[in-house]
This record gives sequence, C-alpha cells and structure tokens, in this order.
Amino acid sequence: MPATQTAVDLTERSQNAKKLFPIYVLFTERFGMPKPPVPDARSLKPSSDSALVESVENWMEELDQQIDPFQLRSVVHSSNVGASELRILALLERLLGKPHPGTQDRAKIDFLLTQLLTIRLSMTGDGAPTWDEVAKVLEPVLGRLVPSDIVQPLESLISQMQSMVRLAEVKKKSIIERGREIKNAMGSKALAPENLVACSRFNFILRKRCFELMKDEVKLMRSSLKRLDEKGVVTLDCTDAKLSGAETITHLLEMCRTWQERKPDDYAHDNPFSQVLALQEIVEGALNSPVQATQPPVAESASAANQTHVPHHVKPTPEDIQVLAEMAALKREHHHLQEQVQEQEAALRELRKQVENLRQQVAESAARETVAMTSASSRFVGAAVAVPLPDEEEKPAVPADASPAAPGTNVAPLSLQEIVESLTKRMEEIRAALIAEKAHLKKGAPSHLKLGHVSIMLTGSESQAFLSPSSQADELICRGVAARFLLLELTKDMSREGGATNLGPVLNVCEAGAAQLQEQAAQLPSEQAERVLETARLLTKTLKGLSRK
Repeated sequence: MPATQTAVDLTERSQNAKKLFPIYVLFTERFGMPKPPVPDARSLKPSSDSALVESVENWMEELDQQIDPFQLRSVVHSSNVGASELRILALLERLLGKPHPGTQDRAKIDFLLTQLLTIRLSMTGDGAPTWDEVAKVLEPVLGRLVPSDIVQPLESLISQMQSMVRLAEVKKKSIIERGREIKNAMGSKALAPENLVACSRFNFILRKRCFELMKDEVKLMRSSLKRLDEKGVVTLDCTDAKLSGAETITHLLEMCRTWQERKPDDYAHDNPFSQVLALQEIVEGALNSPVQATQPPVAESASAANQTHVPHHVKPTPEDIQVLAEMAALKREHHHLQEQVQEQEAALRELRKQVENLRQQVAESAARETVAMTSASSRFVGAAVAVPLPDEEEKPAVPADASPAAPGTNVAPLSLQEIVESLTKRMEEIRAALIAEKAHLKKGAPSHLKLGHVSIMLTGSESQAFLSPSSQADELICRGVAARFLLLELTKDMSREGGATNLGPVLNVCEAGAAQLQEQAAQLPSEQAERVLETARLLTKTLKGLSRK
C-alpha cells in the first residue's frame, strides 16, 4: 500500500476512534469496565502513532465484547448520547462495519436504529410511518433502498397494535415478546438493509403506540381515582405497583398528573408502563369492590360487647384521614430516604475515587510541567554553553569602583557567565515591570515597555508568557524576549558611550538561542509552537539588524 494511502487510513482511524472515545468512557465509569490506554480523546490526533491508535481500537473492541444491549440502552437513555444524532450514527457505523456481527451486535443495531428514528420522526403525530418513509430516514446509514417484500409477521403485529384501545392489551397479547421472537428467527438475515428497515419501523411504532395508550390509561385512571375520592376512599394498598401499602388518593392523583405531563423522551430512561398497568388494576379493583370507604383501626382494648355495637363500615373521621395520610406519607418518605442514602453512599464512593485520581493527575502534571520548564531553561542555556566563544581565557576581575571606559576606547567582551546572568536578570526585570503595569495592559494587545534607557515592544503573547507562565512555551518565550532586550541594551550602550564593545559572544549566544527556539517549537502543540516561533522571528530580526551595523 502506498505511504500516502496508509497515512490517510491512519488519519481516518484516528478520527473515528476520537468520535467514539467519550461514549466508551461512559461504560468504564458506570460499569467498572477496563479503562482506556490514553487519558482523553485529545491524545488522538491525525498525526498520532499507529500503535497508539491501535491500542485505543483494541480497548474499544474489548469493551464491545463486554457491553450487553441492556447496558447500551442504559447509557444511551441516561446520557446525552441518546439525543445526539452524530453519536448514534458513530455507534451504528462501528457496529455495521464489523465483518461478522454477533447476536448481541444485532440487538444493539436494532435498538440504535430505533433511537435514530425517534430523533428524526415525531412520536406525537397521527398515524404510523410507512416502510418508504423509514427507509428514507435511514438512508444515510443503510444506503438507498427500493421497496421490497414486507415482513408479514411484523406487519400483522403492527395491525394488532393499531387496533388496541388499552395498554393492558399490549401485555396480554405479548406483542413485545412475539416481535422479539420474529426478529430472532431472522438470524443473520436480520442485518439485510430491508429487514433492518422493517424491524426498526416495528420498534418505532411499538414505542409510539405504547406512549399513546399510556396517556389514555393515565387519563382513565385519574377519572377512577376521583370517583373513589367521592365515595370516601382515602388510601389504597399499592404494594403490587411497588408503592406503599397505604397510598393516599391525593398522592396517586399527583402521580397521574406528572405522568400526563411527560414528553415521549422522558419515558426512555424511566419507563412506568408496568407500574401504570399494576396501579390501574388496583384502582379498578377498588372501584368494583363492595366496600368503598377506608376503615379506621379498631381499638384492641374494646370489649366484645362494645364491638358488637360498632358498625363494620364506618366512614373515617377527618382525624382518621389525617392520621392515615401522615402514615402513608411517612412510609413513602422513609422508603425514599433509604434509596437516597444508598445512592449518596455510592456517589460519595465514586466521588472520593475521582478526587483521588484527580489529585494523582495534578501531581503528575505538575511534576511533568516542572521537568519540562527546567528542561527548557537548561536547553536554552545549554545552547549558549555550546557556542564557541572567540576568547575563552579567564579575564581578570574588574574592581567594583572602576570607572567606565572612556568614549572611543575598546570595552572587553562579556564572558559566557556574564551573558547567562544578564539574560536571567533581564527576564526577571521584564516580568516585574509588566506586573507593575498589569492594570494598564490590554489582554492580547501589544505592550510598550521601557526599562532604564531601553524601550522594547512586546506582543500580546509575550506579555502573557511573563504574566501567566504555565507551559514550556511560556518559558521559551520569556528567554527569547530577554535575549532581544539584551541585544537592544548593548546596542544602546554602544551608541551612548561611543565604545567599541565586542558583541561577538552575545551575538553567538543569541543566534544559538533563536535556533533553539525554532527547534523546540517543532515539538510543541501547534498553538504553542506558533507563539514560540513568533518570538524566534523577532529575535532573528533584531540579530539581522545588528549584523548589518
């Protein structure tokens, strides 16, 4: 394969892995599955090494073997994945691109295609979408299709659903189970595009019809609860609906109101259909029961004679109603508090784990940053040390009270140690001056700085590097600016004193520094590299100006 084609394939694989990476991380966080080989999706770039891309692909393949359709459904419905068409398409592209999709892969594809339909088609409109309409919506995934023979067993189930008037009929006629059996019987043929369209259409119509019947069922239940309230019934035993044994009519009416106000998408991650069916059965049973009023408790200490005069069906007093309502409310609150405590404990354990991981990452990042900045400093100075100076002989110390050289006399060249110390000193002076002027500086705008008799213009990026150093690029930029300032300062001194200062050693060090900046920029991220190269160009320009003199 040509090298250019290999590069294109690697870039495409890297981009695909980057799209899927955040989705697969959700499975590791929720179900404790293997963690990714890289910290985040930013590690995947078009220029990434093939071994890195392959390690991420192998990690996702390993998770594919562990993730079952129910876990996929849970993550999609409880995260932003379910509402993102691009992420659904990315998952479908991966699953449909497998050479030999297994049974679980087919179930995942079946679910994801239905989810895509719920995003693109209305769940509240009249009627059901035709085969052609569904094929048109799924065309970006399955390609253009021509009308084919319908899957008659599925069409038969759809017809039955369309004629149903109660939600209980879906359960009684086993519509969901029979649909699953039909799809499983297709085997590998289920992945044929025309069959995928048929199955997705059945799933979508089933979901839509259940939502419609659910609304009707809740409306009917509210009417029945109001009739019970009018007959004096205060509470109902709703344990079969996974509620308390003494749910007040008021609370049940509030639950119905909440269900009726829901949108179709809300049922995806919290499906109450089974609870509604169980509750409706309880309400209808109570409505048809000969004893309609709630009975208050009978005191155990009452005598048998007195009990014979107490009627069996006494309408509760307001005090009884209040006590029963408070008992039911306390039971519900106790149950909810227990669930909340368990959830909070699990969340706290996970939070502690995340905090510990973050602390470790911060410590590692700080250590890497320190090493990087130290490395940058040593490399810049190392470049200076590597420059052969014209005169390496040790120079005699200059007395502290020595007078400055007279105009027109030759001044001894600076030693290597003096040049390095001057660079460090100028860098700190520039930083201190910028901090003092920080209130007057505009973020991102060039700034004019004057230190002593020397003026220098700094770019917005250079000012930022001094004021907020946070990376290797900032350290390199600061040293490049210090070198530029030192050159301007020595040139200014020559003009003022009229001396013939030997700039050769300083020029050699700064030229090596400019080359070092360009070399280091090639190893940095593009944005940081551009900033360093800008400073390197300004330093080179200053050097050229001096060489012409």
